[in-house]
Amino acid sequence: MELLFELRDHEDALHDEFKYKFNNQATLDELQEKIASKWKIRSDDQKLFIKDGQKLCAFGEDILQSLGVDHRCLVIAKHSLLSTWSAILDRESAFQQTHDQGLKKSIHEDAKRLIEDLAQARFFSTYPSLGTRRFAIEKKFLTFFDRKVEQIKNSCRIHFKKLYGEHAKITFESREDGSRAGCVCILDDGSTISRFYVKTHHGAGDRSSNSRYDIDLKELFVYTFLYKLKMGAEIHFINSEIFSRCIIYIASSEITGFNTLEFLEMNHPQALKEYTKFVNQVLLVYSVLMLGDHHTANIGFDCGFNPFIVDFFIIGKPMTSVKDLHEGVRMAKILNTMLGTFDERLKISIDYLKDSQFSVVFESAINSFLQNQKPVFDSVRFVFDKPQKTDDLEEYFANVRKNISLFVDFQPMKNKV
Repeated sequence: MELLFELRDHEDALHDEFKYKFNNQATLDELQEKIASKWKIRSDDQKLFIKDGQKLCAFGEDILQSLGVDHRCLVIAKHSLLSTWSAILDRESAFQQTHDQGLKKSIHEDAKRLIEDLAQARFFSTYPSLGTRRFAIEKKFLTFFDRKVEQIKNSCRIHFKKLYGEHAKITFESREDGSRAGCVCILDDGSTISRFYVKTHHGAGDRSSNSRYDIDLKELFVYTFLYKLKMGAEIHFINSEIFSRCIIYIASSEITGFNTLEFLEMNHPQALKEYTKFVNQVLLVYSVLMLGDHHTANIGFDCGFNPFIVDFFIIGKPMTSVKDLHEGVRMAKILNTMLGTFDERLKISIDYLKDSQFSVVFESAINSFLQNQKPVFDSVRFVFDKPQKTDDLEEYFANVRKNISLFVDFQPMKNKV
């Protein structure tokens, strides 16, 4: 008997066809072997259909004619990983539609993994024309990120040469960490060599803005405050103009002797106990400032045991009581057991607020941010006084003050006599 074979895709489009003669006792195994040799689809990855879209699913030794496959029957073959290809197309569409830089990078990484899965299954040998589309998609991703990083590099060159003069030598290295576009900027001013970790801001924006390049003043303020609190790196805000819109990049100076908590957990787990007091202080700051992303790669220490927060995003949800302290650090179960009782953690928190002069530093940071950054933003035509932005920022300040007062005014319950 002679059969007609068609190779179709997720949209039922025809990619190839051929005819082949089998004897009347041919089995499903023989049919699948022929498809595998012709279209490079392993038997396990074949989806087969016959009359009226009926799926051909049986044991390999079953006779074809007993399955309804007879002379001049049409057999349609599809690769089982076509659903993965559809998922890649969905990622491409989502990548084009979103303006969130972190989400773009996540979509890109996910699409890369899916494409690798298809490549290992020889999917593009089966569908060469889809391989052409694959390279177009990959080029779209790479073009975006290459362009983004190049924009950051050019902005860094302009910014640091203004500060240190045209003689300053500026080079770059790639960044493999984090979810945002960025690079490492190396500055040699002739006397010292400095390294800066440069990234985009999260761009969460004010409450009602849908601007593609919207700037979240709360995030920028927190970076300046953390530095004044001695829990953050020195920061440069580097501006760039694209399509007449102001974009801000965040350049954090390298912290001498810095290791993330993730590194310490993996390489020196026996020493974690020494850091628990400082981890509690960091978690307090995350809570009071209403920050998220408190995992071990975003928290670290210099060689003097001083704690640092190197990344975060703004949650903005006010605390309701001191019991709202974070329960622990994500990805560090061993550390959570060392953080102490609630009373112990509360005492560490209250002592830290007092010893660090948290409220005084906070108010000083507000004044400095408004007085020093406002002219800079004005000069690059960023409308700092936009009502929703300043209202949003002032509301954030007020909520942080309330969070601080929860600890400052806390009165422990006295034991009843």
